[in-house]
Amino acid sequence: MWRMMAAVVLPVLAGGPAVAEDIASPHALTFYAGRISAEETWHDVLLKPWSSHYADSYIVTGAYSRAYRESREGALRTEFEINATYNFGDQNHWELNVAPISLRWSRFPWSERIRTELAFGVGLSYAFEFPRVEYELENDTQRLLVFWMLEITAGPRDAAWSAVLRLHHRSPAWGLMGVADGGMNAPSLGVRYEF
Repeated sequence: MWRMMAAVVLPVLAGGPAVAEDIASPHALTFYAGRISAEETWHDVLLKPWSSHYADSYIVTGAYSRAYRESREGALRTEFEINATYNFGDQNHWELNVAPISLRWSRFPWSERIRTELAFGVGLSYAFEFPRVEYELENDTQRLLVFWMLEITAGPRDAAWSAVLRLHHRSPAWGLMGVADGGMNAPSLGVRYEF
């Protein structure tokens, strides 16, 4: 697993500004809330976001991220993120998610009118208690899983804040984490502030 992560991390870290101080507004705080989907897979959630198949379990998340590389003339940022998520409803526990690699693209044809970003990040997720809703939905899970997020933001062109639509995902990564099933998907809404 560590070799695979190194193969992804090292090429991304090569080149570009060495420190975040070379990047305008490298820090960001993101707050979002969502509901855990009962759909089988993450792509079912993306294809059927209006589905009524949801668990009675919710998340609230506070995240800090920092850009450490910029490329493509500022269009692509490489960031890390750490977030604390509280699960409530049918399960009540905290989870900690760390994504050392997040890629954020910010150049779109409409960027002169609406600032839009598309981001994807991957790392690890640790639930401080056994996530029983994940077990009920997937028939297996564990406390340590892979974390990834897929996010789109939109906001005023010159503002520091933007609205966030995010898919918060915990995954066994096709058995890489030692279990065949488990994890969860939580479509979420929130706000992001860059500084």
